[in-house]
Amino acid sequence: EETPYDIDVRQNFLNTLQSVQKRQPDYLIITGDLCLDVGVRETYEWIKARLDLVGIPYEVQSGNHDNTRMIAEVFGMENLLVGEELFYKKHFQEYTFYFLDTSDYQLSQQQMAWFSDELRTQSGTIYLFIHHPPIYSGVPFMDHGHPLKNREEVANILLNVANPINVFCGHYHVDKVVRKANLATYITPSLYFQINDGVEEFALDHKRIGYREIILEDGMLRTSVRYV
Repeated sequence: EETPYDIDVRQNFLNTLQSVQKRQPDYLIITGDLCLDVGVRETYEWIKARLDLVGIPYEVQSGNHDNTRMIAEVFGMENLLVGEELFYKKHFQEYTFYFLDTSDYQLSQQQMAWFSDELRTQSGTIYLFIHHPPIYSGVPFMDHGHPLKNREEVANILLNVANPINVFCGHYHVDKVVRKANLATYITPSLYFQINDGVEEFALDHKRIGYREIILEDGMLRTSVRYV
């Protein structure tokens, strides 16, 4: 059990889960980086056990510090694997949520082809959950050193449809909303630490943690970050 930067990430997770429970959400989505460096089965099993105890339906995505196949095996998602990738759509109430896999620091050609086809069939607002922000977000250390490798190509797909698209992601260790044309990107802070978005080099901003609450009703999206 590691405590990098003297941060107990497991306790942060438990504290966040406790706070989430009080809000009584219908659905919980974790958008990747469940592990510190590389995927560890024991960590996934520990997370799954805690999530199952809470009893809220949930989705788990793979980030660049994860092992997608291991996540699929531990969380019972092997039927959703396409090769070594986890990408799919799910219907929740009257909404369709899309989940894409950028654990390889990029969105693969097969995912882009599939998602492009999906976009052609949708007439309303798109809700996309992904680990990496798909556009430049004004966080120099991450934008320049750790971006989605084919960010421009992915952004091109998203910006060249008529649909409004709401993207929910993490990865950048900041709380930020970035809008461009039809695309709104909501970056949720980490349960580890947050990064200073005002400097080029890595610098810790603060250690407050939070999660994003998303409320969809009557054709309206309301969302905010709740700090724990």
